[in-house]
Amino acid sequence: MSDTPIPELEGQPPPRTLVRASAGTGKTHTLTGRMLGALLAPGGMDDPARVLATTFTRKAAGEILNRVLERLLDAAHDGSKRDRLEAQTGVPLPPVAYERAAVELARRMDRLRIMTIDALLFRMARGAGLDLAMAPGWRLADERDERVMRRAALEAALAAGESGGPAGSLTPDAVITLIRLTGKRPLSARVLASLEGLVDSAHPAYLETTRGSVGGDAGAFAGLWTRVGPRGEPLDGDGLAAALSAVRDAPVPDSGSGKNTRPDRRFVDAVARVIACARTQDWEAVATHTLVRAAITGGTFYRKAVDGDLGAALRVLGEHAACHVLGQLRERNGAAGRLLARYESCLWDARRASGAVGFGEITRLLVWSDVLDRLGELWYRLDAGLSTLLIDEAQDTSLLQFRMLEPLLDELLSTEEAGRGVLVVGDPKQSLYAWRQAEAELMDAMGVKWGSLEQRTLSASWRSGRVVLGAVNAVFASLGSCACLTRDDRPGLGDAARAFVEGYDEHRPGERATDAGPRGDELGLVQVWTLPAQGDADTHDSHDSNDSNDTHGSEGTHDAHGSHDSHASNGSHASRTNSADARPKPDMARGVVEAVGRLLTEAGGTRVEVGVLVRTNKPIRALVRALRQAGIDASEEGGAPLSDDPLVSSVLSLLHLADHPGDTLCAYHVAMTPVGRAIGWHGVPSRARIRRRAMRLRRALASRGWAAVLETLVERIAAIDGVPGASVTRLWQMLGLVREFEATAPVRTGPLVEMIAERRVASGGQAQVRVMTIHAAKGLEFDAVVLPELDRTWGGRAGALLARDGPLGGATAASLSVSRDVAGLHPMLGQMVRQRDRREAFEGLCTLYVAMTRARRALVMLVGEYDDAKAKPTSAASAARVVRSGLRAGGGDPLLDAAGAGELVYERRVGEWWVRPGAAKAAARTPEGGPIEIRLGEADRGSLRRARVVPPSSLEGGGPGGAIALGARFAMGAPTGGAPTGPSARDLGTIVHAMLASIEWLDDDAASGWDALEPMLREAGRIEHARRYVAGDAEAVVDAGLAMLREAMGGAGSRVRECLTRGWSMDANGDHGSHGSHIPSGPMTPEARREWAFLCQDEPGDDPGQGPRLLSGAIDRLVLVRAGGVAPGTLGAVVRGDVIDFKTDRIASPDELAERVAHYAPQVRAYQRAVARMFALPPERVRGVLAFVAAGEVVEVEATERRSDGATEGQERWCARVQRGSRVQRGP
Repeated sequence: MSDTPIPELEGQPPPRTLVRASAGTGKTHTLTGRMLGALLAPGGMDDPARVLATTFTRKAAGEILNRVLERLLDAAHDGSKRDRLEAQTGVPLPPVAYERAAVELARRMDRLRIMTIDALLFRMARGAGLDLAMAPGWRLADERDERVMRRAALEAALAAGESGGPAGSLTPDAVITLIRLTGKRPLSARVLASLEGLVDSAHPAYLETTRGSVGGDAGAFAGLWTRVGPRGEPLDGDGLAAALSAVRDAPVPDSGSGKNTRPDRRFVDAVARVIACARTQDWEAVATHTLVRAAITGGTFYRKAVDGDLGAALRVLGEHAACHVLGQLRERNGAAGRLLARYESCLWDARRASGAVGFGEITRLLVWSDVLDRLGELWYRLDAGLSTLLIDEAQDTSLLQFRMLEPLLDELLSTEEAGRGVLVVGDPKQSLYAWRQAEAELMDAMGVKWGSLEQRTLSASWRSGRVVLGAVNAVFASLGSCACLTRDDRPGLGDAARAFVEGYDEHRPGERATDAGPRGDELGLVQVWTLPAQGDADTHDSHDSNDSNDTHGSEGTHDAHGSHDSHASNGSHASRTNSADARPKPDMARGVVEAVGRLLTEAGGTRVEVGVLVRTNKPIRALVRALRQAGIDASEEGGAPLSDDPLVSSVLSLLHLADHPGDTLCAYHVAMTPVGRAIGWHGVPSRARIRRRAMRLRRALASRGWAAVLETLVERIAAIDGVPGASVTRLWQMLGLVREFEATAPVRTGPLVEMIAERRVASGGQAQVRVMTIHAAKGLEFDAVVLPELDRTWGGRAGALLARDGPLGGATAASLSVSRDVAGLHPMLGQMVRQRDRREAFEGLCTLYVAMTRARRALVMLVGEYDDAKAKPTSAASAARVVRSGLRAGGGDPLLDAAGAGELVYERRVGEWWVRPGAAKAAARTPEGGPIEIRLGEADRGSLRRARVVPPSSLEGGGPGGAIALGARFAMGAPTGGAPTGPSARDLGTIVHAMLASIEWLDDDAASGWDALEPMLREAGRIEHARRYVAGDAEAVVDAGLAMLREAMGGAGSRVRECLTRGWSMDANGDHGSHGSHIPSGPMTPEARREWAFLCQDEPGDDPGQGPRLLSGAIDRLVLVRAGGVAPGTLGAVVRGDVIDFKTDRIASPDELAERVAHYAPQVRAYQRAVARMFALPPERVRGVLAFVAAGEVVEVEATERRSDGATEGQERWCARVQRGSRVQRGP
């Protein structure tokens, strides 16, 4: 979205606001405006961490960050954009202030908190430490970790299962035990997979019934799983016999009249069926039989009342059957609850053993701990406060995540103190993650809970044109008349439709003037095509799915007399109305290829972005392949498994051979690909040679590491002629995964092969046509959108049933999934099914809404062939039926009532949709004449991907070669010369450095003398942390460290003490050489950073063939001098810096001091280069100092080493690199 003024958003919003922002209406604009308002306010830049913005995905977090920086830079250089930003933030600033703010935010990126809600919870968990009772050193679990732990937990839970229950009955636990005891071997994979499906589907519901408790401690909530049960007592043997006799003997209604009167055969057959089922104890068939249900509910059977003796007898028998069915259900639910409790307990044992924890478990641990009751302490641990909270994508927040945000909102909204603010932005119509327990109703509940939140609505779209929005309005404003959503037997569907309509405002395009009219939004195209049928000669891949073949409509007959000429049928209506069985299945891939081809052909030479959006990942690969086979450049968003590439698959076979050298099939696979040539195989090798190769590979992996071995292999493969470049790219991507995996890699190659085979990785690059899921398209927009998967029916998702007490309430009852007929036996079951139908239908409507609103100008929807004139009242709901109903009810252009395969059934076209607004103006600005010459800057040598990470300390003595002469003398802890006695040099250095890092400035009043300073150093928090790393007596080492500092800093005129004062850093003259040359005049402000970690690129050194290297280390003390005053909120550029490196060596003579300075100088110079690069300073403005604490000496080190001819080695090269402003990454 461009930064065009949005009238609904202009002006400073209230400090506490809840915004419902429809698709494309400026949600990010609103959020970034509020964030900038908080940051640019007086004092806001003192600590950007006091502003917290949370969103749902990392992509969205990156978009918010980019938009914040872009708007600052735009305001610095564009007067109109500056005026709009000032109107939104209420903070007028000069242009240079916006530029400085952008630079400051970029430099303090570590303090800028824009993150996903999962990342926020992860940081909170890290801050909470051991309060969460997690294993020390815990880490985030990946997909493989989760799969392994879940399988292990299930096996452990089954091993602990015991039989039980009433006499003569077998509970699920007893059945599990019998299966487990059928032979000595473990459970078969098929049985275990079935049980895994049960646990996976019911486990989320179980967690809700336990309110997110951890470790399986669910005793207080066990009753929720047995709340649904019989509503009476079953009949005894005599009573059942009497009931069956009464049903058998009861008269049934007659059919016919006069002499032809006789018992209705349909009733006779139904009664016989009920009695037969009762005798075989098929109580579910009895309880759910249509005749029995009609007798109990007072309904009809074949339009005849079921009353009298027959009705009474059937009611008795039906209630008895219901008692049995509900009793068995209660037993199953209870057993499932016990199994899930054991599974949860075993799962936590597995998590503690492995130290791997998922985001969901982090949230539950935080909710169930007392961390939220100690927010002040938590913020202190996180080194941040909180004054402004911005919540993005609120509709995708789960109830547990909301429990974490609730106390933050309570605190911020409890007072109207100035400087506090809350902004909640979201759109319930775009809630796509109900399957991840997202609660779309949370936004409404938040508005009720906190009445101080002022509520606003945004409905003017700055993305979609008028034609597309017309179709969106037609579909969603008429949901109340959609027959498939208003069925009496599925009230949950109607609940979803009403809830969606209540939150839907008519969408309109935002008005802004361009050369092509109001944003050119009058241009557009909306089409509905039926999918072509699969043909014998068709070579395209298809998506074989029964629920993508739409054979039942939902509305009655409509006249198509106003059809476009393009509606001319490819066959008669008779051919359209053939039975579903005679119709070939629709060909989704072919339909997509034809639809995309038509769009690209219409656009001609104009480049348009086309998005093909589907519901699931399953058809993506086939669609991309079909598009590429048709000559259309297409990419797969979200990536594909690396193992799809033949060379990656061959490498995986080679890794498999390392563990299984007898697998000759894998050896053949390797030998028949370039991988075989890369390892020296020409043809199929012998078994002996395969074993030798496998042994060498195992040894290489163990000695050199996984990444190093595979990098060499990839380089050899890439050097072979004829290897496709795309395959080489995938191999390098595989190597990236290997590097991630190597830190925790097991001994065997199997887990690595499994991980690479399953991980989906984007192939890189972005084609004109992008195929992705609708979920992945959230937040994106395209010139044209194709929706081919609209016939998938809604509902029927596997999972347990839950009854909830409102959106903010917890679960009140739970049950395993049952059929709708069984659900009718108990009011609570019926309510659960209704709530599930509502959630699934609402999610389906949200998915359709998101898909349609991704389009700017063109929207093409593909549906299966249909005949709405023969629609059944019980037709299942789907996006295709909703679209057809809405477009038909919306008036205007008609939609055909029936259509065969491959027909255009609806079209709304205005002008040339592919023409971009303002294109004429852009063309006019293009200079005439020859082509424009673009010159690219010289690329850096080498690649950072292969850069060596070098600690500056490793450069002491000029690197490994230069350190040999002094190595024995200056070895850590070596008892030479004046080396300290008592504590080891390592321990003493650790403590002394921690003490010096505790000092910010020594000219503060609190630290005016040594007597005041010593107790502060002894109790400093850094000292407590450093004690953990002391091998000897910690107290003795602390005493020795204090004695060293007392000797060095206690007396008057101490040079070590002087370099810790502001005055020393502000002195730009004296003996500082050229340090102060060319420094702007005016007020200066020093800033001290202690133990400052950094990572930056460095010159490769004397040997250019070594390639680039990265400097990674921590500077003991860095003083940055900024131009400008010290008033809150003011910003100043860094004009010079001081690098102070403390050393605890004891010096015996001046010659030894000179040797030590020469030895440590390369390390200090590396620090100087890093500071100069990161703050874009000339080398001469970064002073390097060695402070020998024990000797009381402070020696300045020149930024570069002087050669014998007086020239400075590499100075010109370094200055040029610094002035280019290389990007760096650093710590806080």
